[in-house]
Amino acid sequence: MSSSTKRKDGIVSDSTGYASRHNISVKKEISWVFLIPMIAAFVFVPLMVRIHIYDPKLTEYAWFTWETERLDAFHYWKNICFSILGGIMLCFTLLLFFIQGGLPKKKMFLPLGIYAIMCILSTFFSVSKYHSIHGFYEMFESIFCLLSYCMICYYAYAVIRSEKRLKTVGIWILVLILLLGIIGTSQYFNHDIIMSEIGQKLILPPSYKDDYGLAPGGLGLTFGKGRVYATLYNPNYVGVYTAMALPLLLVLTVTVDNIKKLLIYIPLIILTMFSLVGSLSRAGMIAIIGSMILFLVMFHTIIVKYWKQAIGIAIVIIIGIVCFDFARDHVISERFMSIFHNEGEQTKSEQLLTSLELHDTSYTMFYGGHELTIQHQIDESGNIAPIIMEESGRQLPTQVQTTVNEDGQEYGYYVITEEEYAGIVIQPAYSDENLGLQYEIDGYHYFIYYSEQDKTYCFQNSNGKKSEIKTAEKADWKIFKMFGGFSGRGYIWSKSVPLVKHYLLLGSGPDTYTFVYPHDDVIDQNYNGYGNQIITKPHCMYLQTWIQTGGISLLAWLVFYFWYFVDSFRLYFRKEYKTFAEKLGVGLMIATASYMISGIANDSNPSVAPIYWAMLGIGIAANTIVRNTRKEEAEKKIKREQAIAQAKALREKKSVSSN
Repeated sequence: MSSSTKRKDGIVSDSTGYASRHNISVKKEISWVFLIPMIAAFVFVPLMVRIHIYDPKLTEYAWFTWETERLDAFHYWKNICFSILGGIMLCFTLLLFFIQGGLPKKKMFLPLGIYAIMCILSTFFSVSKYHSIHGFYEMFESIFCLLSYCMICYYAYAVIRSEKRLKTVGIWILVLILLLGIIGTSQYFNHDIIMSEIGQKLILPPSYKDDYGLAPGGLGLTFGKGRVYATLYNPNYVGVYTAMALPLLLVLTVTVDNIKKLLIYIPLIILTMFSLVGSLSRAGMIAIIGSMILFLVMFHTIIVKYWKQAIGIAIVIIIGIVCFDFARDHVISERFMSIFHNEGEQTKSEQLLTSLELHDTSYTMFYGGHELTIQHQIDESGNIAPIIMEESGRQLPTQVQTTVNEDGQEYGYYVITEEEYAGIVIQPAYSDENLGLQYEIDGYHYFIYYSEQDKTYCFQNSNGKKSEIKTAEKADWKIFKMFGGFSGRGYIWSKSVPLVKHYLLLGSGPDTYTFVYPHDDVIDQNYNGYGNQIITKPHCMYLQTWIQTGGISLLAWLVFYFWYFVDSFRLYFRKEYKTFAEKLGVGLMIATASYMISGIANDSNPSVAPIYWAMLGIGIAANTIVRNTRKEEAEKKIKREQAIAQAKALREKKSVSSN
């Protein structure tokens, strides 16, 4: 029995923070009905795939296209449904409060409350309130989605009060792993369930067929054959998910108390491995390595005790990985090594064009170490030509050359006759009735014209919109260059880090990273392989959080998680894992740690984050159950020892009396 206190309002509470009115036992089971919204949120929401046509409402921004219709199949409805389920869980929480006269309390949730408050304040002061509330295109992680993350985390702790309920939730976690494993394996073997005729009928609303020309059999994805994306939108997100699922399954496997359960766990591990290998996610690979190190730390006593079996399992795993790698023509090992290989990114010496500055009467181009001042000259026949002056005041000689395009039409262009400027080609061009010069410099295009309306020289981007062209601040760190081959993450991080100093208190607003990213640094973006691309995310969950909801929100979330992690580590380190709560608890600790590791190179999103936040809340509930169970067992042991001591004393007393 745990100690309890009675307050003036008639509520009985114990050390866990749980309370009940009218002396109802604190261990009274909550109806299984309360589990439904939570299970739906972390099991069925990640499985949702449904096409939605929407207006991104971004045409006013120069970095976006003129499109007013976009298609989303993975995140829009996840955001909507998860937010609704978050609202339902809030209502159920209030219902529990009135039924029981109170709710379980835990100081650990205070930082999470601060995180939620900072998210709300950042929304109030957002650079785009519409997108913070409704979600940004491709991402759809609105303020309601963020608050629902907090809600599911606390709700799981509040409603899971016994090992029985914990087992119910654990079964549904396995159901999610099974379903995603089946879908991922079908994609690995080029029999994609989602892109099958039946699958396309399920994801395609009938009303879209006529209006948008969509029909089953006419849909397709850009991922190559054998690449696993499951229902999580992106193979990288599959890697993040599998980095949580595999450690959890491994923990349940090595602590199994019934050999029949291996018939469940081992097939799930195999299915999940197909998803991990098929995703080719480097973030997932790194997270798996980190989680395996933590697994060895938590299970080192068992590994030492059963070292022969451990070596056998390690050999099997290594052989399996090698076989997978050979079967995929070494694509796995090459993918992993590419993390540290900065392929495709040009060095500074190769980037001859460093900046372009526009002025009222001229514009300045810094090329190959020279400062070139350029003006447009239009002759009497309406032809346009560049006048290019070096910093010394010398005019560079130009020459007209002609060539024939693919349509057989002849056109002329200018070149600078001096060899050091051979990388510059200049062609007179019209764009939206603007007469200007199209520069092709090192293979990249820049259209510049003189605006009579604005009385200045202007730059027109690849979207056909007038745009600024600037040189943005950059964190040119060596570690970012090392990770340049990591899908270019190093470059995006280098442009994102300088932004954080503007958001120490409040962020730019949920789902607004793109609005503050320096898209007008066109030159640097071109040289780093991101020309004509819209950067929608920083590819780092921590930068994403800091910029969008502020430095305080990130700090609060990290404090909350590390509070849970340290509490879990102290609870499970060098302990025997006998009960299901202990097994699931240590498994969830490693799984959530794996997610935090993957967050270094991946973003939060409504496909995977609900699973993490649910696991986090379930983990806290498991810790509470484990701690209470151990406390009760300790109290029972003390009582037994006291009873034995009393009986022994009584016998000795009788023996003395009889003598």
